[in-house]
Amino acid sequence: MIGLISDVHSNIEALNAVLEELDKRNVDKVFFAGDAVGYGPNPNECCELLKEFPGVKGNHDHYCSSGADLVRFSANARKALQWTRERLSDENREYLENLPLENELLGGRIKLVHGSPDHPLWEYVYPDEKKSRLKKFVSDHEVLVLGHTHVPFAIKLDEGPSLIVNPGSVGQPRDNNPLASYALLDLDEMNVRLKRTDYDKKLTAKKIRDSELPSELAGRLLLSW
Repeated sequence: MIGLISDVHSNIEALNAVLEELDKRNVDKVFFAGDAVGYGPNPNECCELLKEFPGVKGNHDHYCSSGADLVRFSANARKALQWTRERLSDENREYLENLPLENELLGGRIKLVHGSPDHPLWEYVYPDEKKSRLKKFVSDHEVLVLGHTHVPFAIKLDEGPSLIVNPGSVGQPRDNNPLASYALLDLDEMNVRLKRTDYDKKLTAKKIRDSELPSELAGRLLLSW
């Protein structure tokens, strides 16, 4: 069994809760589809835990580690990215900078990318994407794991043993369910289970409000949206 996680966004309470669930389920491996940081109050703590797992770079990871212009982000995201840049340790900035844009695992059976294979950092792939395009994405792999949308889904394509999976967001779900999201992948059965777990959202929200992060980011954790 393989655990799939994505979009942690500096939410250490949610990450710890998901990792505890994965440990209880005795998963063999954990793969991470990007965005360790951004939005939340604990970027360094999340990076330290995520270093253990094979992963890829998300758009927030890229902009926090590269110093690139933040003009394409929303106002709250820009503030959170700048806040994170000022607090990342040199070691964790290097970790984010060195994450690959794509990662092929288990002999190429699984491919990880944050956005899409065409645009790894920025393209949003939702479950209503045209099947013809989804088939192209997995032409050389059995399983494609995506992140970025914060919306969990699993699609089994008609031709061949091909799956496309987005485990949803650990740290900031956006699918009308505020519980931390992750996925369990059984490669033998080619089966995916999308899972949720609760965590201390009020504590994370308080830490955001007590910091210089935008207070709106705290409210997002407590509401379905």
